[in-house]
Amino acid sequence: MRRRVEARLARQAVLRDTTPPGLWAVIDQAALTKTVGGLSVMRDQLRHIMDMSAVPHINVQVLPNSAGAHAAMDGAFTILDFPDQSDASILYLETATSDLYLETPEELERYKLIFDLIRSSALSPESSLAYLTNLIDRLS
Repeated sequence: MRRRVEARLARQAVLRDTTPPGLWAVIDQAALTKTVGGLSVMRDQLRHIMDMSAVPHINVQVLPNSAGAHAAMDGAFTILDFPDQSDASILYLETATSDLYLETPEELERYKLIFDLIRSSALSPESSLAYLTNLIDRLS
């Protein structure tokens, strides 16, 4: 568990590099409202998401519960694209027991379509920020 936390903190640090990668996150509303660690921890995490969403190379969208069943119901995934077009994209899936990296064009196309579908069903980045602000207020 400690190694996973260290890896996540290292990934977060990359977003503060002098030449950081872009990040576009779609977060399910249910993940934002599940009480984990207590209200103070939740408020801090929500503020962190809001702070990061203000960074120019980061987009955050909330997928509202009203979207109903959606294409990403099977779980979280990350599509890693690279600046050099000769480097193929990689799909990253983190599971309870291991990490998977998928690289076939068919797998990537499927997940890129899923991402496009959930992104189009999510609140805009501006509306997502307003939602997060309102959620923090309700947790106070």
